[in-house]
Parts: sequence; structure tokens; C-alpha cells
Amino acid sequence: MKKERKKDRRFIDKTGERHQNNQGCWFTIIAYRSNKNLDIQFDCGYKVYNRVYKCVTKGSIKNPYHPTIFGRGFKGDGRHKQWLNSKDTKMYSKWYSMFDRCYNTASLEKNPTYGSCDVIMEWDDFQIFGDWFEENFNPEYMEKWELDKDILFKGNKLYSPETCCFVPQEINKLFTKCDKARGEYPIGVSYHKDVKKIVGKGFANGDKYFDCKLEAFEYYKQEKEDYIKIVADKWRPWITIPCYNALYAYQVEITD
Repeated sequence: MKKERKKDRRFIDKTGERHQNNQGCWFTIIAYRSNKNLDIQFDCGYKVYNRVYKCVTKGSIKNPYHPTIFGRGFKGDGRHKQWLNSKDTKMYSKWYSMFDRCYNTASLEKNPTYGSCDVIMEWDDFQIFGDWFEENFNPEYMEKWELDKDILFKGNKLYSPETCCFVPQEINKLFTKCDKARGEYPIGVSYHKDVKKIVGKGFANGDKYFDCKLEAFEYYKQEKEDYIKIVADKWRPWITIPCYNALYAYQVEITD
């Protein structure tokens, strides 16, 4: 009886204690059985079971719902993992790249056109993005394909399940623009100093010279739209029907 009473006096129930982890997230001990067996709950509601008190005091228990990716993205709690054989998975790389393009100051300085772009809030959770990725990415032939947000809805600025699709690099490059190099001329139009003529970029029929910027643009417009259809037909067996239809309906505008 004396030993039992002595043991009881040593036991201090730490249930209710508040702590902060190394991420700055606060949590509460919600069940304390011993220093080697306790449960906690973060203020966001996420619970962690069967941990040791030493991890509590060190702050080493991570909150998977803390936004560690540019203040937005978090890995969540689920079956989708960041690493495979010590390397980032294709799924994680595509997810991280969205946030890097939209919210990384250094990336936006290099490519400011993404300054007005956004990622839908549900994709802040890597696990939710991972489910969509599995349904839409075929590793058998999409290994080097790109995640595109512009083709299905022209001018779109939002990464979301409804606006994104995977396309091969050949298609993705069709819609890459270089506004800095264009200068005063419309898209697909430039000035050739040697011949002192305006150039309309061509594809199947090659470049042509013009005296008028608008005529050069109209030539480029027709060439580009025809070429997009050729490329769409080439990839038709592999791209989605909405993607194929969007490519065929794509129209080049002078304001592009």
C-alpha cells in the first residue's frame, strides 16, 4: 500500500497544459497517461496521439495544417507524401510550383505576369490537390507534361480543378509570351532593321514582311490558329476532350 501511495504522489496529470511548437502553433494536452503516452490537440482542431512529453517541451510535434509554403500551402494529414526515394514526387513538385509562381517574391520579380494569379483555397491542402492529381495525371506518358491554367479558359488567373489540365511541353510552349521582347508591336509582330520591314511570324508558311503592323498581325493570327489546330490533332489521343476543344476554339487577339 505504501508503494502504491508513493507512486500516486509522483503522478502529476498534465492534461490541459498549453504549449507552442517550433512552428509557432499552440496546442493543448487533452489526455495525459504518462510522460511517455499523451495526446494533444492544436488550436486548429488537429489531434496527435501517443506522443511523449519530451517532444511537447521541445516543440517538435509538427502541425501538418500550418501554412509553411509561402504562407498558404500545407501538407495536411493523408496518404500523399512529399518524398519518394529521397526526392520530391512529381505530385509535390507540381503543387509546390503553383505557390512558387504565384506567391514567391523572387519568382514574381522574374515573371511578374503571375502577380495577379492565385491558387484556389482548397488546393492549399496538398492532400486535396493530390487526389485531383491522381485522377488527371497519367505517369505512363505525362512524365514531362506541364500543369496549365490558361488553355481551358483564356485569360484565366486561377489554379483550380475546373481550370487546370496537363499538357505536353509542345502545347504549353504555344502559349508562352514574352511581353518584354515585343516592345511596341502586337504579339507575333516585330521589326527587321536590315530590310526595314515589319515581320509577321509564321509557322507552316514561314515569316513574311509587311508595311503595316495590323496586316502583319492578321497574318500571324491566322498562322498561329492554324498551327494550334495541327498540334491539337497530333496530341488528340492523349489530351482531354475539353483541352482539345479549347485548342480548336482558341483565337489569337491583338491584345494578347
